[in-house]
Amino acid sequence: MTVDIPKAENPVMKWAGAFKNDPHFDEMLEDIAFLRKMRCSRGPKSIGHRA
Repeated sequence: MTVDIPKAENPVMKWAGAFKNDPHFDEMLEDIAFLRKMRCSRGPKSIGHRA
């Protein structure tokens, strides 16, 4: 017996490409990378860091 299950769409996909033409997008990515680097350099006990 075969049961066809409808493929569920990922709810996040409706926002895909939302920032494609945002002039501040690259700057935001640089800020995220900087904050991640700073958080990682402080070690696992830094605020907000999940091990």
